[in-house]
Amino acid sequence: MPCAGRPRSVAPSGSGVSVVFRFESKDRIGRIIAGLYLLGTSKKKEPKMREIIRFARGNGALGDFIVAMSDKGLVALEFSSNHSATEDALRVRFPEADVIDGQEGLTDVLKKMNRAIEEPGFDPAVPLDLRGTPYEVEVWSMLRAIPVGETTNYGALAAKLGTRDARDVTGAVACNPIAVLVPCHRVIKKNGSISGYRWGVKRKRELLARERRSGASDLSENLHCNEAGRGSSGLIRAGNDPPCGSFARKDRLHRRNRPTFT
Repeated sequence: MPCAGRPRSVAPSGSGVSVVFRFESKDRIGRIIAGLYLLGTSKKKEPKMREIIRFARGNGALGDFIVAMSDKGLVALEFSSNHSATEDALRVRFPEADVIDGQEGLTDVLKKMNRAIEEPGFDPAVPLDLRGTPYEVEVWSMLRAIPVGETTNYGALAAKLGTRDARDVTGAVACNPIAVLVPCHRVIKKNGSISGYRWGVKRKRELLARERRSGASDLSENLHCNEAGRGSSGLIRAGNDPPCGSFARKDRLHRRNRPTFT
């Protein structure tokens, strides 16, 4: 006699639902045999919390910029005066996140980023949340190892990665979403000329010029401090004199003939 029955859901302990099928049949001597088939267990899916990306806009010597932060750190620092376009780009980049305006909560981050743009070598002490392919993240980490005032070229980066083809390196550099702190502006052509920059060659040239000026200014000030601080015995004078060299002096140097950016 064919089995007859109907499915039944049984809720066991813990999360999930087991689906069983109850059946009845008769054996040869007419006894009714009943039983249950376990067809499977479906687990309840816990609702996944959406990630939150907060952004804020700032303005500095190199024009308008936007910063974006996850709970882990900085995911974007980009120059742009087109606010709606940069916000839309963030939402496209993070489709599974809630991208929200965090202007008030990111005031301190904006100040640090603005100072990092203004002062070459300043460490804002803001963690970076590098989001990219493993290859891209490796290239971006190499960029962070380039000292202030120095440059490299795409071929040299490719060689460090064990390849002669610089096209992949070029693509990874071009995809860098964090300006200045991941200093892709320090990558130039092999012949020393300025190559492309996703935020404009004009900005790239100014960033490199600032870093050169900063290095020359630091060297000059160190020499001046050493000479001015020595007494007749040649020893450095002790005392409560203010340190030789100041940011104000460097800032004046940076502001001379400074180009404007949009």
